[in-house]
Amino acid sequence: MLLDAEQVLEGISRTIVKFPKEDQTQWLNRITHLHCQDQGIKEIVDISSCRNLTVIYLYNNKIAEIQNLESASCIQLLYLQNNKITKIKGLDRLLSLKKLYLTRNRIKCLENLENNRKLEEIHLDSQKLHQNETFTVSQKCCEALGTSLKILNLSNVRLAELTGLEKIKSLEILQCSSNLIYSIPNTCSVLQKFVNLKKIDLRNNPELERVPGYRTYLLSSIGLSVTQLNVKIVDENSRIVARQMSRLQIKRKPSQSSSVSKMEKSEATEDFGQKLEAKNFTIYVFGQRCLDLNIYKDLTLDASLGISGRWGVGYEFDTPFLLF
Repeated sequence: MLLDAEQVLEGISRTIVKFPKEDQTQWLNRITHLHCQDQGIKEIVDISSCRNLTVIYLYNNKIAEIQNLESASCIQLLYLQNNKITKIKGLDRLLSLKKLYLTRNRIKCLENLENNRKLEEIHLDSQKLHQNETFTVSQKCCEALGTSLKILNLSNVRLAELTGLEKIKSLEILQCSSNLIYSIPNTCSVLQKFVNLKKIDLRNNPELERVPGYRTYLLSSIGLSVTQLNVKIVDENSRIVARQMSRLQIKRKPSQSSSVSKMEKSEATEDFGQKLEAKNFTIYVFGQRCLDLNIYKDLTLDASLGISGRWGVGYEFDTPFLLF
């Protein structure tokens, strides 16, 4: 099916009726919303009969290419979810566009939006990419959106790094969960450059989650504007923990084969009903959970429940913290 002049008429709400003595052209010029979702549309051919459209619903169709929208230059909201679009293009004349919905398509790059400087929201989550494909961002595009874009959803798009996104200075909400992001240093470096960011979601990035306490590392990098990280509230206690952890001297040492030594018992640990054996422990700083560690050698406790020693496979640690 084609979206042409005839099909456009089918997408106009029946509640929009002609006024007395109003001709077809005048009536069509009053139409601001076009409902053409779930129609099996494969191609956008002609919507020029409705020149004052501000909202177009084209989700759940079979559209492979964004085209022929320039006649409706007043479009502010464009819904194109769940189609077969492979590239962002054909939007350069939509200078009033504010919200763009492209969820569940086949797009591999955030690009070609340099003219859309009023865009406030872009939703590109859940792209249907192959295992050998990754999602990228155009730095030129990000720079052009740097003063307007507030919400960017790139969850589940096979994104490997955040580089380039820091150019979007106006960004307030960044959703990048369920991706392939792997580098803590790169991620922290990018997050440090956002000045207006309020919410970040980096959950379900397996490579990041392999780093013990990675959320705390991220907290030590983000600015004071951030109020939510991975759908958890960032309070002052969390920031104190992050600052404390950022001061810890942690370094990786070559793995050594060593038998587990028997841990000392202490009155302090008896107070918490715990016996110190070779097992997993949870580290707390100022009452906030930081890391889960497998402590196995030369553990000592002082009266204040400070601890020094070694943990895990070849890590060395020497700073006070609470153990539960």
